[in-house]
Amino acid sequence: MIKTTILIIFVLLSSHLAHVKGQNIEPNNAYSEPELLGFVKIYLFEPQISISIEDSVRVLLKRHRISESQYQSRLLESLSYGSKLDLSTDEQAFLLSVKKIDEQVKKEQQQARMAMARDLGIPYQRYLRIKKQYETDPKFQQLLIPYISKYTDHGNQ
Repeated sequence: MIKTTILIIFVLLSSHLAHVKGQNIEPNNAYSEPELLGFVKIYLFEPQISISIEDSVRVLLKRHRISESQYQSRLLESLSYGSKLDLSTDEQAFLLSVKKIDEQVKKEQQQARMAMARDLGIPYQRYLRIKKQYETDPKFQQLLIPYISKYTDHGNQ
C-alpha cells in the first residue's frame, strides 16, 4: 500500500511539474544508476516531512485556540495570498508561529537532503541538477519510474 502511495505521489508530482520548460538539461545518460536511485530516495523523503508540519500546525491550532475551519478559511487565505486580514491577537500569534515553523522545516529539509546526498555519495549540487531535470523534463521523469519501483520494492532502503 505504501509503495503504491509513494509511486502515485511521484507520478502526480511529475505530471504537475511536466509543463515547466527547463534550460541547461543534461542528457539522460549523464547520471549513473546509483545517482538516480539516490535522487529518488532523497526526493521521495520530502513528502514525509510535510506530515510532521501538519502535526505541528495542529498543536499550534490548539495552543492558540483556533478551530480547523477558521484556519482553513481565513488564515490559509492570509498565508497564501498575503492579504491583510483583520486578525485577532491569537490568529496573529498563530501565523507568526507557523511562519517560524515553516522556516525551520525548510532549513531542516535542506540539511536532511544534504546529509542524505552525502551519505549516498552524491554531491549536493549534482542532486540539485538531477532534481531540476526531473522537474522540467517529462522524458526524464519516465526514465526514473524503474528507479522508483526499485526503491519502493526494496522497502525504502
